[in-house]
Amino acid sequence: MAESMEGSTLFDPILIQIIHVGENTGNIGDVLKRIS
Repeated sequence: MAESMEGSTLFDPILIQIIHVGENTGNIGDVLKRIS
């Protein structure tokens, strides 16, 4: 995961938000559907 984040600094803040929300909701798949 770290390697992917290093390749896209622009997506770092987005990935961080997805991770935080995913931890709170426990369903990252649902989060991905919302942002897509």
